[in-house]
Amino acid sequence: MLQFRGAFATLALSIVGSAVLPVPYAFRCTGVGLGSALALSVALANVYTCELMLRAVAATPEAALPREGLTYEALAGVSIGSRGRSLARAGLVTLLLGSLFGNIIILVEVLNHAVVLAGLGHVDPK
Repeated sequence: MLQFRGAFATLALSIVGSAVLPVPYAFRCTGVGLGSALALSVALANVYTCELMLRAVAATPEAALPREGLTYEALAGVSIGSRGRSLARAGLVTLLLGSLFGNIIILVEVLNHAVVLAGLGHVDPK
């Protein structure tokens, strides 16, 4: 039964998303008050970031905007310069690699439990 619970939790994590499922656990660890305050601060930081990006686009002359479309990198390049473009590019690569590694870990867990449930292998005790 324990293997089924682990397989179910891993499958739910891969379906719902690795950002949504840990939220109740975070609230359990921090408490309702601190968890709510942290969630509110993250939400306000996101709103502020969006506002800054919109202001940067509005303040940028149309001639300076790239023809192929506005991206995070292009906006950072126009607003801050080549260092900003490089920093935005490095941030995006870091975000994508982190997401990739997280999804690989989820996939390995799902496949491990699938192999066990199919009777083709066993889980090493940890």
